[in-house]
Amino acid sequence: MIPVFQRIIEQHRGDCFTAALASILELRYEDVPCFLAEAVDAGQPHRWHAAMITWLQALGLRLHQVAWKDFNDWRGVDGALALLSVPSQRFPGGSHAVVCTWVSEGGGSTMRIIHDPNQENAPYPRDVEPTFVKFLVPLIPGAPAQDLPAAAAAARAVIQAPVHLAAPPG
Repeated sequence: MIPVFQRIIEQHRGDCFTAALASILELRYEDVPCFLAEAVDAGQPHRWHAAMITWLQALGLRLHQVAWKDFNDWRGVDGALALLSVPSQRFPGGSHAVVCTWVSEGGGSTMRIIHDPNQENAPYPRDVEPTFVKFLVPLIPGAPAQDLPAAAAAARAVIQAPVHLAAPPG
């Protein structure tokens, strides 16, 4: 994990997810598309997630999301890195992406936030209530990843694709 910090701190347009993802993948900030900001700027804010999935697939990865409240047995994930959705300190009701891991503690595994892409935030307390944890999983273990520029182009194509609205039923 290499700490990468966000550059866009705006509600509904920030890049904390981009910076956290770059941190886990040990990529430069410039190598990961700013999915949300680019989708908002293109007038397609709902497409950021599809663009991110397309980008990850081009790299041979997928995101496996688990609702924090639905799962409490974290045995076997010690040392794993994941994206964690936590309450935003800056925007009430908003969420913020950070990087977490698990450590063995008292016969179990305990989650620890190890990187917050927003350098202006105070440290999150140990009892923070996350909403989701997101693991990066290889689509085909051991498969080589495609190049980053091609993955970014594929993600941007999803954002820029024309919207086709279905005609109302007859």
